[in-house]
Amino acid sequence: MGQVIMTYMLIFFITMNTPLSPMEALDLVKEKYACNFIKSSIEDNLTDYYYKLDFGDYYLVYEDRDKISGSYLIHLYEFVLDDIDTGLGHTVTYGWYWVNPYTGAIEVYNDGLEGN
Repeated sequence: MGQVIMTYMLIFFITMNTPLSPMEALDLVKEKYACNFIKSSIEDNLTDYYYKLDFGDYYLVYEDRDKISGSYLIHLYEFVLDDIDTGLGHTVTYGWYWVNPYTGAIEVYNDGLEGN
């Protein structure tokens, strides 16, 4: 049902010629690539949020906007804790996604990540 709602939302934005917001772009990627992730927020402010897998340190976040095309960059990654005392770790990227704010089209961005 969520995908149907997202489809209607996308059609609404296309017909209104209003670009998607970064969070709406994040929602589209979540529905397609991370449907079992849950919405999270650092504070009580739910206008800026991210998605997290309930049973691990896997995240889906809005990263940036391309200055030329206007497309939104969404990042799917895992945080791996390397040192429990300091909390330092590293990330393992599982996907980068560009979302066109006018069409809602999602483009998987590899940039040499194949095989990593």
